[in-house]
Amino acid sequence: MDKLFLAAALAVVSIPAAATAQTPKAAPTIGDYVEAMRSTVGMVFEGGIQILAVDAEDNTLVITVTGPDGWRADATPQQVSDALVTGFCETSPEFFRSSHITMRVDSIDMKAKTKGPVVTDCPSGGA
Repeated sequence: MDKLFLAAALAVVSIPAAATAQTPKAAPTIGDYVEAMRSTVGMVFEGGIQILAVDAEDNTLVITVTGPDGWRADATPQQVSDALVTGFCETSPEFFRSSHITMRVDSIDMKAKTKGPVVTDCPSGGA
C-alpha cells in the first residue's frame, strides 16, 4: 500500500500553501482548503489510486480516496490516513497548529467505504 499511495500523497503536498495564498490577509478557512484541493479530485495516480472527493464536515477536511479492488487489503484506516497526511506535514508542518482544522481520509475498496481517524496533528515520523 505504501508504494501505491505515495504518489497520491506527494501530489497534494502543496495544498496547504495554495490555500494560504488564496487568502493572504486572513487565516485560511476550511472552505479555502476544500477549494484549493478541488483540482485534485479525479486525478489517478500510480497504482490506480484516485482522489474521489474533497469535502468539509464542520471543521474537518475530508479526503476520500479509492483504488483498484483490493488496494487497501493490508492497510488499516490509520495507515491510509498517515500516508496522505504525512505529505501535508512535510511541506506545512504548521498546518494543524495554525489552521485549527482537522483532517480525515476516507477510503473505498471494493465498494466498501471506511472512515479514517480524525487527525489533529502530524503523524509520528511526520514533521
